Amino acid sequence: MSDMCVRLFKEGWFETDGVGGPDSDPKLSKMKKEVVVGSKDVREVDNDFFLVVVKILDHQGPLSSTFPVENRMTPFTKRALKNHLDRTKNLPFVKRISDFHLLLMLARFLDVNSDVPALAECVQTQSPVTEGYQLLIESLANAS
Repeated sequence: MSDMCVRLFKEGWFETDGVGGPDSDPKLSKMKKEVVVGSKDVREVDNDFFLVVVKILDHQGPLSSTFPVENRMTPFTKRALKNHLDRTKNLPFVKRISDFHLLLMLARFLDVNSDVPALAECVQTQSPVTEGYQLLIESLANAS
């Protein structure tokens, strides 16, 4: 909503229909006073007048989201881990595991109190993953 709409509401320019209790939002019906919209004095204003267009920008961050999502009908498996690692084998290992859903899957198999925070730290700082963790993750993927 535009700042103008918020300001007009706070200043009491809108009439409400009185529907709803103290914890619900009343429905706005029309203006108490005339306002100028499109060079006309009016008491009713189309809701679209108060909308603000917000440009959506693409964002490229260090995390990916190509690993299967855990709350979908298709369950993620160790086979999915192997496929993901095979598909990203040309990337540095830290980039290969920089996927939120992959880290959630690893949390099922690795120690949540020590291993997962260490891997998350590597992902956050994009620092190299130790060879031990690489071997653990790759052996987990090959155990499918």
